[in-house]
Parts: sequence; structure tokens; C-alpha cells
Amino acid sequence: MEVITGIIQECQVPAEGRSAPACGSQEGPEAARGSRYSALAESEALKVQARLEDLNVWERELVKESKIGSKTYTYWMASWREGDKTRNVHLGSTRKMDAEAARQKARVMKAEALGMRE
Repeated sequence: MEVITGIIQECQVPAEGRSAPACGSQEGPEAARGSRYSALAESEALKVQARLEDLNVWERELVKESKIGSKTYTYWMASWREGDKTRNVHLGSTRKMDAEAARQKARVMKAEALGMRE
């Protein structure tokens, strides 16, 4: 957003009697076009990053019953949208990893599922 605002401010029409400022650091329309492409590339990178961040990491409890008694296990789960469906993924035990490690693992798994990482 800052890049786009800077381009707009640099390329504004000057007041009467003043010379026109150059758009960008170079002369001519090629420089303005290059800065627009860099702003477009930055916005696309932000969209990809936002798509990876759009996931839910949560704890799931599982109670196992036996003759001796019951035991509760908790583990990390992640969910995100893939098209029209919600995908739920098991990440691991809460004893072996904390919330931040679970979130990082979920980002990697989502990137692989969406074909962003190989």
C-alpha cells in the first residue's frame, strides 16, 4: 500500500509554473510501469501469505475407556478450506509440541496441499 501511495504522490500534476516531477527514480513511462509491476508483485505475495495464514489450529480431546478407567488424550488439529470442502489435519500430541510449533507445521502442510511448496 505504501508503494502505491508513493507512486500516486510522485506522479501528481504540478501547479502552474512548476515543472512536472518524474514518476519514479528514472525518466519516462518505463520507470512508472516498473514501479507498478513491483507493487503488483508485492500485492500478489501478500495474497499468498494471507492464504497460508488463513487456517485454524485447535486442540482435540480423545477419551479412551478401558476396564481400569478412562484416559484423556489431547492433540493438535488444523483446518482450512480447499475449494468447497474443509480439510481437517492431525498435527501431533500437545505433549510433544506447543501451539506455535503446531501452527508452523500446519502452514507447511497447507502449502504442500495447495501446491505452493514441493
